[in-house]
Amino acid sequence: MTNVYADELVFEDEKQTEYIIQKKDYDFTKNQLKTKDKIVVKFEGEILEVSPAKFKKIINIEKERE
Repeated sequence: MTNVYADELVFEDEKQTEYIIQKKDYDFTKNQLKTKDKIVVKFEGEILEVSPAKFKKIINIEKERE
């Protein structure tokens, strides 16, 4: 499940762990994401924190291809 808000992107992985990515950390607005979109987050390094998510470096966030 993905929820898109003005300042943050909230999503769950397959284990239902919730992640929050704040717009100040990665500008996801150019991706035209909508609530309930399935997404793929590409990143380098490890996940440092979960909520709000802290990734070493986010490379891209995109809609999952069906």
